[in-house]
Amino acid sequence: MTALRLLIAFYVVFAAPPLRAVEPIGPVMHDASAAPGAPGQDELPTPYGELPLLGTEGPDPNESLIEGYEPIPPPNWAASPYRRTGWRFGFMPGITDDGNEFILRANLGYEHADGLGKRAQLWLFNDDFGIGFNHTELWASTLYFDYYKRFYYNGAELLLGGGWALGHQNFELNGGPTNRFYGGGGSVVADGFLPFVDGKRSDLGAVARGRVGALAGYWDQQWGGDDFDDWFMLVEEFAWGLEYRQLFGKNDSHFWYLNVMRELHHWGGVELPYTSDTIIEGTAMNFGIAW
Repeated sequence: MTALRLLIAFYVVFAAPPLRAVEPIGPVMHDASAAPGAPGQDELPTPYGELPLLGTEGPDPNESLIEGYEPIPPPNWAASPYRRTGWRFGFMPGITDDGNEFILRANLGYEHADGLGKRAQLWLFNDDFGIGFNHTELWASTLYFDYYKRFYYNGAELLLGGGWALGHQNFELNGGPTNRFYGGGGSVVADGFLPFVDGKRSDLGAVARGRVGALAGYWDQQWGGDDFDDWFMLVEEFAWGLEYRQLFGKNDSHFWYLNVMRELHHWGGVELPYTSDTIIEGTAMNFGIAW
């Protein structure tokens, strides 16, 4: 046994091949002798070269990736030059279709540049008409207090709102007995403006308005029958026409407008037939200022 051990030791010392250093397979993870910033010092090499940081390079999202195709621009919600903070006043005289009586509308409000606003609108009407051998004079009026939001898109406007409403009707028969209605409630309203002739400092376009109100009240009745016995009234207003707008003042900070509108008003009781309703038609011209 001792002889076998001596034979193995003799082979290792004198007959075995010498040990050699072997080149490492793969990248060196860290080499203290490498220069700072050299590959292998702090990062692994990549076959793609230097990669850009996320968000620093890449295609422009506003440029088209397809030749000949133009990307759709985002909506321009603030394009209207009439979007401003300030007071708004309007005054509208008009006449009925028979040309004998008048329509009068006035409004005063305050609006912010974001389109939120509040306003009061007064409407008056007077007309004479005959019922058989009798002569009847009609007075009607409404007063609205609106809270609203005006939306702008590429020069067009849409107003949506609503609020409190007060209404009054007065029927006078042959200059004597009178029936009067007093009521209060609420209403919803929508206004629109769509320009189709765009000037440098002015616009000409179509304008429209619609309102529906509900009034609960009572009749102070001196003549007539069931036609003046409905305590709940519906009031509908519709108007459409043309409007011209003109900027003025320092830096065009204000504007005035003038419109001509066809007016249609309908007062009707819930329980009464349509033939007993009051229908008022006419043409009115409205002048207003946004300050």
